[in-house]
Amino acid sequence: MPEDRSFYILTVLYNRKIEDIRSIDVFMGFTEKHPDTALIVADNSTDEAVKAHNAASDLSLKYIDCGGNAGLSRAYNLALNTIEDREFRVMTADDDTLFEAEYVENVYAASKEESNRDRVICGVVDAGGKWISPRTTGTANAAASFLLKRPEPGVYVNRDPINSGMCIPGGLIRKTGGYDERLYLDGVDYLLMYKLRQSGYGEVLVVPGKITQEFSGDSADKGSVLRRWEIYRKDFKTYCEITHKSAFYKYYYLARRALGIRLKLLFKGRR
Repeated sequence: MPEDRSFYILTVLYNRKIEDIRSIDVFMGFTEKHPDTALIVADNSTDEAVKAHNAASDLSLKYIDCGGNAGLSRAYNLALNTIEDREFRVMTADDDTLFEAEYVENVYAASKEESNRDRVICGVVDAGGKWISPRTTGTANAAASFLLKRPEPGVYVNRDPINSGMCIPGGLIRKTGGYDERLYLDGVDYLLMYKLRQSGYGEVLVVPGKITQEFSGDSADKGSVLRRWEIYRKDFKTYCEITHKSAFYKYYYLARRALGIRLKLLFKGRR
């Protein structure tokens, strides 16, 4: 595969086969249509059989074995460090998200415009029948999306997109020092946006196109739920420390999240 690409789609896998990426057909069709694009798969898998299967893929993509699951931020950094282009854009794409081809085309076209050279590009992400991103800074962790206005296409400041569909200029990522590996999984996207705003680069362009996320890691198994909660709790505390959030902010959102988990387990247990 030629290395002189300027637009990359980056997805991280964990014990999942490449062909099971929800938008794999969209990504392959897109990169075939545009010669200056490529799909990068960073594999955090610990299942050796899955890794061997992915490494042997005959799809036209760049495969990176991360050497185990050291976290999302590290996987992103490992992948970005393989890109040699001085000017590039990378769209991070969760493997459980379905992107319409229109969205990817719109991001690609917008990334070519000089006016968007220092802007993050994103779309509106839907999940569970409601929109979840991009939220206004300060309400990124808020529930009850129905109380917030769904963003229209346009340029915004003080918006926090989530990873899925978030397109960032390589130069801006370098200004922040890359993804912060103090965060294992949660808050990686919000912390990047925080650092960009601190550096004076806070504009976000929202483009049209449907994005639908299904949380593949959302398990009803009590052990899995509690392990996932521990990861979130640790990452959120670290995020709050780095961004100088108040103790009230930190413990309010943790308490609310914990209550939601308890209710979920209680509801599942009665089914």
